Amino acid sequence: MSKAIAISGDVDDVMAKISAMPPDALDDGLLDEAVHSAASQEACEANNGGVRSQIVYLLEHGYAVADVMFLLNEMAGVAEKSS
Repeated sequence: MSKAIAISGDVDDVMAKISAMPPDALDDGLLDEAVHSAASQEACEANNGGVRSQIVYLLEHGYAVADVMFLLNEMAGVAEKSS
């Protein structure tokens, strides 16, 4: 079984439990914090992994190659100006 299928089943289980809760019982602020924490940890790992890891992270999270190249060109331009 693939990880995506397993997660999908887990999501369905959690959503079933949520649908059984009273509408005012769900504090989505806690979920917001958990998502930010998980994303922050993932981004930290990408940053600590070096340039290749950062590029992979950006591409996996919706950046187009052109966007990444733009950032790299911006970095190069800053480096040229400071030298």
